[in-house]
Amino acid sequence: MYAAAFDEVCAAFGPYLERSLREVVFEETGLLDRTAYTQPALFAVETALVRLLAEFGVRPDAVLGHSIGAVAAAHAAGVLTLSDAVALVAARSRLMDALPAEGAMLSFRAGEEQVAVALDGHQARASVAAVNGPLATVVSGDEDAVLAVAARLSAQEVKAKRLKVSHAFHSPLMDPMLDDFRTALAGLSFAPPAVPFVSDLTGRTTAPDETASPDYWARHVRGAVRFADGVRALHGLGTTRYLEIGPDTVLTTLVPDILAADPAVDPQQPPAGTAALLRRGRPEPAALVGALAAVHTAGGRVDWSALLGTPRPGADPAAELPTYPFQRTRHWLDAPAPAGDVTAAGLTAADHPFLGAAVELAEGAGTLFTGRLALREHPWLTGHTVAGATVLPATALLDLALHAGRTTGVPVVAALELHAPLLPHPEEAVRLQITVAPAGTDGEREIRVHARPDTAAEAPWVLYASGVLAPADGTGPSPAAGSWPPPGAEPVDPDTLYPALAAHGLAYAGAFRTVTTAWRHPDGSLSAELAAPDEGGRDADRRFAVPPAVLDAALHPWAHAGLPEDGRPTLLLPSAWRDVRLYPGTAAGPLRARVVPEDAGRAAVTLHDGTGTPLLHAAALELAEVPAERFIAAGGGDPLLVPGTAVLALPATADPVAVVGAPRLAKALAASGRPVRPYPTLRHLAADAGHPVPPSVLLPLPAGPADAPVPDRVGAATAWALAALQEWLTEERFESGRLAVLLPGAEPGTPEALAAAAVGGLVRSAATEHPGRVLLVDTDLPADDLGRLPAVGWPDDEPHVLVREGRLLAPRLGRSGPGTPGAGRAASGAFGDGTVIVSGASGALAATVVRHLAAAHGVRSLLLLSRSGTVAPGLAEELAGQGVQVLAAACDVADPHAVERALGLLPAGLPVTGVLHAAGVLDDGLVQGLTSERVDAVLRPKVGGAWALHEATRDLPLAAFVLFSSVAGVLGTAGQGAYAAANSFLDALALHRHAEGLPALSLPWGLWEGEGMGSALGAADRARIARVGIAPLPPASALTQLDAALTAGQPVAVAVRLAAPGAGGPGSGPAAALRALLPGTGAPAGRPAPTGTAATAGQDQAARLAGLDPAERGRAVLDLVRRYVGEVLGHADLGAVPVDRGLLDLGLDSLTAVELRGRLGGALGLRLPSTLLFDHPTAGALARHLEGLLTPQADLAGVVAPVLAGMAELESVLAGRAARGADDGELDLLADRLQSVLERIRAARGENATRPADRLDGVDDDELFDLIDGELGLQ
Repeated sequence: MYAAAFDEVCAAFGPYLERSLREVVFEETGLLDRTAYTQPALFAVETALVRLLAEFGVRPDAVLGHSIGAVAAAHAAGVLTLSDAVALVAARSRLMDALPAEGAMLSFRAGEEQVAVALDGHQARASVAAVNGPLATVVSGDEDAVLAVAARLSAQEVKAKRLKVSHAFHSPLMDPMLDDFRTALAGLSFAPPAVPFVSDLTGRTTAPDETASPDYWARHVRGAVRFADGVRALHGLGTTRYLEIGPDTVLTTLVPDILAADPAVDPQQPPAGTAALLRRGRPEPAALVGALAAVHTAGGRVDWSALLGTPRPGADPAAELPTYPFQRTRHWLDAPAPAGDVTAAGLTAADHPFLGAAVELAEGAGTLFTGRLALREHPWLTGHTVAGATVLPATALLDLALHAGRTTGVPVVAALELHAPLLPHPEEAVRLQITVAPAGTDGEREIRVHARPDTAAEAPWVLYASGVLAPADGTGPSPAAGSWPPPGAEPVDPDTLYPALAAHGLAYAGAFRTVTTAWRHPDGSLSAELAAPDEGGRDADRRFAVPPAVLDAALHPWAHAGLPEDGRPTLLLPSAWRDVRLYPGTAAGPLRARVVPEDAGRAAVTLHDGTGTPLLHAAALELAEVPAERFIAAGGGDPLLVPGTAVLALPATADPVAVVGAPRLAKALAASGRPVRPYPTLRHLAADAGHPVPPSVLLPLPAGPADAPVPDRVGAATAWALAALQEWLTEERFESGRLAVLLPGAEPGTPEALAAAAVGGLVRSAATEHPGRVLLVDTDLPADDLGRLPAVGWPDDEPHVLVREGRLLAPRLGRSGPGTPGAGRAASGAFGDGTVIVSGASGALAATVVRHLAAAHGVRSLLLLSRSGTVAPGLAEELAGQGVQVLAAACDVADPHAVERALGLLPAGLPVTGVLHAAGVLDDGLVQGLTSERVDAVLRPKVGGAWALHEATRDLPLAAFVLFSSVAGVLGTAGQGAYAAANSFLDALALHRHAEGLPALSLPWGLWEGEGMGSALGAADRARIARVGIAPLPPASALTQLDAALTAGQPVAVAVRLAAPGAGGPGSGPAAALRALLPGTGAPAGRPAPTGTAATAGQDQAARLAGLDPAERGRAVLDLVRRYVGEVLGHADLGAVPVDRGLLDLGLDSLTAVELRGRLGGALGLRLPSTLLFDHPTAGALARHLEGLLTPQADLAGVVAPVLAGMAELESVLAGRAARGADDGELDLLADRLQSVLERIRAARGENATRPADRLDGVDDDELFDLIDGELGLQ
């Protein structure tokens, strides 16, 4: 429907435009920037979308347009017919295009009244062009006048953004075209609107004849777009759902702010539902379905049958959807295979379970078979897995070739080469194409088997098999069955067969597990008896030449005999079939198989039915060694991970909060009723001894230096964050609080956003090092709007939370969705056919990757950059021997001028088509021990290098721009704060490039096994990494993940090997972002992630220990300490941790000390000081100290009762003495003692322990006013 409507509108514009509008939209992108074509294109898209919505039963109750969108809205409301609306748009765009391309339009973050004052004196040359929200006003007109207004508003700290436009629309510069425009509209007809039509010229619902004149539409060209007033008018009509019909989500983002600022809107009412029909960067079908779903969930009516079709008679009812997007439950439906009358399309039914149709190509060009393979339709295929991945068996590819051969008169498969494993995705079908070429002079015909994802029309076809089909000449062997059971053979127990195969990555189930008896012959051949497939099952479909599961099972005894004994991580898998012939036997009843090996990798295969009649004979099946890693990425062993989120609960809180360095934020939070204390700096908070530090301290990231280069902005932001974190972590008064570093929302790709990303990496590491002390809060609120933060308590067990549209989320990594079949194979050509720049080329990891680029991606020209200008020994010569041109250059990649000079070294005929940025340095250390110089040294090659390469190549026709990042940035690994900051920047840069339509892929790598920067890690380091949830990644698997990422289409793809659950030892848990992936560590499906559970569990354990008798408690606490010390040091038992030997002597360092302190604090629900392990340096001393912290909980109950009794007696005595007089000295002494006890109780409870009057003693005037400001919230 959309295509037909769009073409109809484009055709209507034909008489008015010099070029076909359709061609301009899809081909002539340069012309599309001219307003003569931009406005018609927008109208065509919006009109076609309105008609598409109508097909789904979605029709507007009211309409509002924005500028040119008002014409589409008028047409949708029935004011204008299509021909009249097209004539209006054509005249409007043509006359505007004829005006001089001059003027400017700026959007200001200010209200209309403030902008109007700034316009004073410039009204003749500029005017308000649009009022898009309470703080979104656009000014348009003569450039000098608009910039003068901007200067005035800049002095008032009003932010401005220049709009990319060809003309100054809705301004005095439009005046010269208005008379001609009125004349052009004179012959049009107008009708009253059929639904309420809200005017963006007046901001009100129009009267029936208000828009029925050329004068209205001329004033519409010149007047301001009053979109905000229009939204308010829609609300006044009772509108609760707002659907944006256009190419992006520009308008829907404005609606919530407009309604929130409208006093007529009841804040207690549910928020309005907003959705956009299209979203930039999102596939149109997905965006459409998402918008329809939004309409549906907001209470609108959607005719889902238009999308899903009419349910079949007797079909199951619709399934209930999960509550949350991360609640994944598969519902396997025994859906019938697709069927239909293909002859109506000029095709022939293919008569095969995997194929739908066949067609003879014209001019004798051969035969084409097409089909669709889906696990939903053939779930029996899931019983064939290799290294955890469902793989289409080689016998199924053979069956396709046999079927194609029989259909085309060449029934013998002379040869079938298997080029790649085909890995169907559980939830996405695979489209198949089999081509059989014309017969040659010898009668043979070539065959090729291709496949690609069913839903990815743009994906390339992948060749999975090719070979030769031959006619049956009667000369083939006639295999004899021989005696059965075979005499002299040694039986093989099937019960041991399948477990052994599964242990080596070959797992079979269901239809594939059919070997009932097997024998091994003295000559090395193998025989097996196979159960026949169940009648009626999909695997037993009689249209198969031989059921693929049965023929595959015939090979299992041979596979078992060939299992490697040395533990090699390789598999012997089919690579070719030779001379395969069918015979007249039947697959009914038990079957007999015989495999006669020629050597370890080649064997003849024969299959007979129960009567001894042959079914199939293959002269040879050839095997090849395939690394298991080739299948792991698709099967779940080493999946690519992508960033996602989990919804958190929103526990309301009235706890006080301190706000540092943001007086506006403090005032806004105070106005919402939350107890707030503002402070200029953390130093002022530390100096305020009169108040306890509140549980939460908010510290927003300040704006960076304007106009500074991006690397400098990043350096300044991380230096600020480092100083703040160090001050927070070293001040004893802050031990009881939690620092929440706020990242204000920023437009992606801006210096602010890139700097904030680096700060986020540093803060995440600090939060990992100090659980419960530091939190990263990433918001979508601009700095001026942070006061709209929800008044909620931050979760105790999350180091990083996101605030998005008022919801609290936690970052989680999830498995990447389906990609191209064979994504684990090399994405040949991913780097183009020119030169690939590789930075950091002198390392071992880079050498591995460079070899892979040449071998798997066909790269033939490399520019290898490193500070020294050297590469791995022998690498250049090795590549040159493969025909690769290698140029190595000494280059400081962080120096833009050096990068430009390096690019200038390339010959003219070798343009740059790929970039791989792998430069980096490590300088690990806890956040408290870092310096700004150490951080800068880590940032420079990563941040400066990536930015220099980005700037130097952004205008080049790159095929790939790959950034080697680190999972340290995603997880915030302890001891790697600087490295986490640098790599978080890389991830943000990839997102920015992707949003700009530039090639981009950031790969946050886990630890590579034996390669690169992690090669020197010891056992304790590896155990610590395993506790995070990460295992070392073999280089072969890493390269497989690189290839998969290049075809996945994700700008950030995390490439790690997940550790087995509990790999770090008892009580260990993964990084928060990995909880959804590792069994037993995530929130229950369908529920919000829990908050506070860790602290509660620790308090429960502390209470349990406190309830033990002293001797038992001492032993239990000592065992707890020794166990945790052993775990962080990689020891398996308590005996490896002496009680009285120094922990530093045992191998504890600053990083493991932080981890041990965090784990002990979490286990006991205690906040432990950073000096804990230095004050108590042995396991015994540490246990005694912790026991002392627990003991008051056990003993306090026994103390309070007698104290209260004594207090009652004291009160009685005082009453009697007061009646007869008492010595003032005694009373003063008593009062001082009681006051001292009271202050200690208050201090223990975190209350104010000092009297206000005492705080004023000795305070000068300036300090007094500072105190008043702080108390009254006036800062």
